[in-house]
Amino acid sequence: MTSWQTKEAGASNALLARLAEMHGRQGREETAKALAEQWRENQAHIAATTPAPAPWRRVKKEPRRSVIIVEKPNQKVMAALTRVASAFFTSPDAILRDVKTPKAILARYVGYYVLHHRFGYSLARTGRLMDRHYSSVINGIERLEARMRENEALRTKVEGLLK
Repeated sequence: MTSWQTKEAGASNALLARLAEMHGRQGREETAKALAEQWRENQAHIAATTPAPAPWRRVKKEPRRSVIIVEKPNQKVMAALTRVASAFFTSPDAILRDVKTPKAILARYVGYYVLHHRFGYSLARTGRLMDRHYSSVINGIERLEARMRENEALRTKVEGLLK
């Protein structure tokens, strides 16, 4: 028996002695032992009939995704994206799809910029045309503008695409 079990047994014996005393059976050690035995049987019965708690496990939740309504690009948009793709040596499909090469990412950002600034499309419509969320369009335009402030050649290239 460990020390905490001994302390617990001592406490339960003292409790049982007080119970026997309250029932008017002072000084009768046999009654205290009988009550102790009855109490242990009740505890064993409770332990046997109580179902074990279910093991704890984390339930995986599906991530919340916003619904993106895709708008099919028209001929004007596809012509602009083709010009952007040829200027950055990639394909229009790489711009529209989820290609993650540095050239395709930069061309995608320029595509956002051209659609927003040249055609005057809103950020949300630009995202719908390119199958992206509008927050991705905002991020791409901000990153492109930061790179254009640092890189003069990129700025002139993008300005040439806006004409």
